[in-house]
Formats: sequence, C-alpha cells, structure tokens
Amino acid sequence: MDQLDSELKIECTIGVHEAEKKEKQPLLIDLEVGADVDPATKEDDISKTIDYVVLADICKQLVEKKHYQLLETYAVDIIESILKTFPVYWVHVTIKKPQAIPNASYSMVRMSFQKPV
Repeated sequence: MDQLDSELKIECTIGVHEAEKKEKQPLLIDLEVGADVDPATKEDDISKTIDYVVLADICKQLVEKKHYQLLETYAVDIIESILKTFPVYWVHVTIKKPQAIPNASYSMVRMSFQKPV
C-alpha cells in the first residue's frame, strides 16, 4: 500500500455566520489516500492510480454544489466521494480555515476513514 498526498487551496463560502455565507474565503485541504499504485508504476498508466486532478475536482465541486456550515460535514462528504471514485484503503482529510478565528493562524478539522481489514 502506498500513500499519495495533495494539498489544495480552494476559495468558497463556508461557515455559520452571515458574512461567511456571502464572502468567499480560502480553505487549505490536505488529502492523504492509501492505495495500491504498483500497477500504475509498472505500466506508467494514470488510469491505474489516483488522479490528483480528480481529487481536486471532487473538493471543488462539492463546495460549488452547496453551502457547508461545518468543516466536519465537508470533510465527510470529501471522504465519501473519494471512496466512491477510487479503490482506496484509507483516506485522511485535513481542512484548515485561515480566516475563521481572529488572532489565530487557522481553525482545523481532520477526519479519517479506513476500510476494515
């Protein structure tokens, strides 16, 4: 099993406060997925691995379809979409919201899923 990482920056409306529902703000999303990439490396074939562009599209499309109030809900939806799209063993999603708390670098949520062995 191999680990693939990607860190994304997405601008979206997210949050419970009225201003957060109107003004876009940045989210930093770190995706880690565990998958068998051996077939892809043997054939140099992207269709046999996790496509980073598709991972980024999943994250972007979810926030374009609906307004999330909670980072936790968004993280769970990302995980469920990745599990439906790719044959992965586990997924870790970390979402940082830099503008959430005054005088703080960011607020953060980390959600994980691992298939039973």
